[in-house]
Amino acid sequence: MKNLIKIKICGITRKEDALLVAELGAWAVGFIFVKNTPRYISPDNSAEIIALLPENIERVGVFADVSLEEIKNIAIETGITKIQLHGEESPEFCENLAKLTGKEIIKAIRVKTNCHSEACEASRENLKVLDCRVGSLAPAWLLASNGITDGQSPPFSLSSQSAPRNDSYIYKYKDKVSFVLLDSYSESQLGGTGKAFNWEIAKKAKEYEIPVILAGGLNPDNAKQAYETVKPYALDISSGVESDKGVKDAEKLRKLFSAFY
Repeated sequence: MKNLIKIKICGITRKEDALLVAELGAWAVGFIFVKNTPRYISPDNSAEIIALLPENIERVGVFADVSLEEIKNIAIETGITKIQLHGEESPEFCENLAKLTGKEIIKAIRVKTNCHSEACEASRENLKVLDCRVGSLAPAWLLASNGITDGQSPPFSLSSQSAPRNDSYIYKYKDKVSFVLLDSYSESQLGGTGKAFNWEIAKKAKEYEIPVILAGGLNPDNAKQAYETVKPYALDISSGVESDKGVKDAEKLRKLFSAFY
């Protein structure tokens, strides 16, 4: 890494993209092992790319709702160094996986919005997202009544709120995973949506003292603002630096990293 800003480029499918990302100073690259998704890469192909990467870059394998044994086998086969879970994996599953593989676990949580107007105003009560009970929602989702979907920072700020509750959804993963990754919810895909959520939610999530990786709608034009707003552990970017799904755009990548380095 060239400085303290950690950037993960996810959805790598080509070796030339991986090598450029490493050259530019990325903290990590991500490989999607979720079949029937636009950026899927086979374990064999990812292993070939990983073998070319310098040792100082993290290789993250992304999975969703598969068995411990399958993840373990792919981790061994490919040489990934971290595991990201993007499905409905329980805290206990994450803990068992960490013990089984000896690798740090990133648990993705998709933030669902139910208002899509850019002018939508969110009240303090609406933004107590991380204190809500999941209820009937699938457990990988959090519900927020806000409409920040275009990659812009929210047009409001939060005053001080109560301390985080120890029965919240995110808190259940404390001491079970190494990181939580907050991403935008989509009915049709797991990540890579190109849509952002209210960054104030990510700021609130940091109160749970689990390192937060910020994803969702980040691109060369808004990534620095997102980082300065949230101060996350790392940024995770996929579609915002692509010319097509799974194909990274060299110009966009250089623009992104030049904003930080």
